[in-house]
Amino acid sequence: MYRHMYRKCLLIAGLAGASLSAVQAQDHLIDGAKEEAARVIQLKNRIEIEAEETAADVSSRATRLASNPLAPVNAGGAFVPPTATKLTAPQVAFDEINSPQPLVPAPTSAQVSAPQVGVPQIKNSFVPPKVYVENKTPASNASFAKSPRATSPVAAPVRRSESAPFVTTTISAPEFVNVSETAPVRIDVRNPGKSTVYDVTLIATLPPHVKASSRQAQIVDGKCIFKVDSLQPGENRQLLLEIVTEEKQPLNIETALTLSNRNKVQVGVRKPQLVVSVEGPTQTNIGSKATHVITVTNTGDGIASNVNLIADIPESLRIVQKSGFETPENLRPGQQAQARIVTVPHQPGQAELAFAAEGNFCKATPAEAGLRVTQPELRVAAVGPDMNFVERDGIYTITIDNPGEVDVNNVEVQFAIPEGVKVTTISRQAKMDGPQRTLTWNFDRIQASTEQTIQLKAIASNEGEKTCRIRVASDETNEKEVSLKTVIATRAELSIQMQNVGGPVQVGSEATFVVIVENRGSSVANDMEIEVQLPAGMQPASPRDGVVDDDANSILFADSELPPGKTREFKFSAVGVEKGEHIVRSSLESVGSKQRIIVENSVFVYEPAQARVSESLQPSIPR
Repeated sequence: MYRHMYRKCLLIAGLAGASLSAVQAQDHLIDGAKEEAARVIQLKNRIEIEAEETAADVSSRATRLASNPLAPVNAGGAFVPPTATKLTAPQVAFDEINSPQPLVPAPTSAQVSAPQVGVPQIKNSFVPPKVYVENKTPASNASFAKSPRATSPVAAPVRRSESAPFVTTTISAPEFVNVSETAPVRIDVRNPGKSTVYDVTLIATLPPHVKASSRQAQIVDGKCIFKVDSLQPGENRQLLLEIVTEEKQPLNIETALTLSNRNKVQVGVRKPQLVVSVEGPTQTNIGSKATHVITVTNTGDGIASNVNLIADIPESLRIVQKSGFETPENLRPGQQAQARIVTVPHQPGQAELAFAAEGNFCKATPAEAGLRVTQPELRVAAVGPDMNFVERDGIYTITIDNPGEVDVNNVEVQFAIPEGVKVTTISRQAKMDGPQRTLTWNFDRIQASTEQTIQLKAIASNEGEKTCRIRVASDETNEKEVSLKTVIATRAELSIQMQNVGGPVQVGSEATFVVIVENRGSSVANDMEIEVQLPAGMQPASPRDGVVDDDANSILFADSELPPGKTREFKFSAVGVEKGEHIVRSSLESVGSKQRIIVENSVFVYEPAQARVSESLQPSIPR
């Protein structure tokens, strides 16, 4: 290829005219050919690198999709950067020339065979083109660890590291060198990548008959060792070497390049943090429902997966309903999930509930909730007359006492009215049910250690045993019922009064009295006897209905019966035989009554004075 280009250049140079010398035309054309060849080789290397990276990425994606569609792209295997292909410079035969010794770039990682060393002899006037060969040296042991298959159903975003770093080298050396003549050699080390390359070591190996010296290299056993700490992206570093050959033999320069792969990727570390909180009552009653709402919150910055709720409920509480956390939950940062548990206590005392949450690689501190279980109690007391009489008011008192430590809600008090009894007065407004003959009182709440009192009056219309039933019920207590019995009796209840109708009387005149008897009882008064006892200064006159007992100086009245609520009048007269204040006494007795009722009244008896005319007085006759 170069020979053809060389000949073509000769033809073009011949036609160019005499304005340029043949040597200048040769140099110009050879430089253009070299630059074109270098661009071709660089383009080829770049295409190979991109093709290898694309193939590796496609292979990684295929592996990930085959194993787990949700797994990260680099979730399997280790990524091995593409290896550089060893390039060998084409062997080009040039005639020896006797021209100045230019620096000619030579390939790296390949043997550069120089022409035979000797005295230069000019055979023609043309200079062969310079040849540039680029060599890419990949970083050794570059790998990206495969992530284990994620157990969380929420895949984290994938962050890839930068591509594997590589370095290109270009060796520039004279095309010919004389024996024992010092020749300069330049090695260009360039970083065309996007990341910094560290610890670059280039070793140039020379034949035994060649001696070398360099201020930048350490020469050991015919090897020139160059070390570069780092190369920034796009940076080019020149390494200079001087060589001297003692024999006329081909001079081959071989280079080897190593570098340290400091490839890195930053992986964010996140941590889920579970916090459990519980809301619910601190006190309840036996048989009442207690609802607790448990909230699990992820306060961390990582995803909490497979979160389960663990509830520790004592045996004294019976679970009647629960919802939430039927399956494990996945909580993103700031997300929360709730559960609802309803229990019914069946024993009094203190109950301790505990709730915890656990997930993959995360565990919450248990949240505790105390529940005091009490047993509400209502005491009912009823007080009323054990015995009463028909049409007599009976006072009844009902007391509802809450001796417990908690309030009792929705208390209902019902009073059943027995037949033959009529309620006339109540102390609190009540609801009356006529057909059922009941009175009902409702209390929204009876506070702890307090009592409520109800009073009422009732009368019985007939005799017999009357039973009043009081029933008390509430939301928190069992229904209670008490009975109150009252015996309703009947009897005659008599009263007597005596009135002096005429007032004071003269001696020998009659004083009139009226005796009034009333039956205030509930039964008929039978066989009544009224006895009027007169004082010694008075004598009985003949009564209309009574019987006079002269020996006893008394008057007797009798009546077979007196109905309840009726009155009877007995009238008698007595003659005052002596002047003065006289007391008249009446007494009443009846069958069935063990008491004798006595009533008294008084009468004043006076004697009028007689008028006398004095003899010494003479009558005066008016004119």
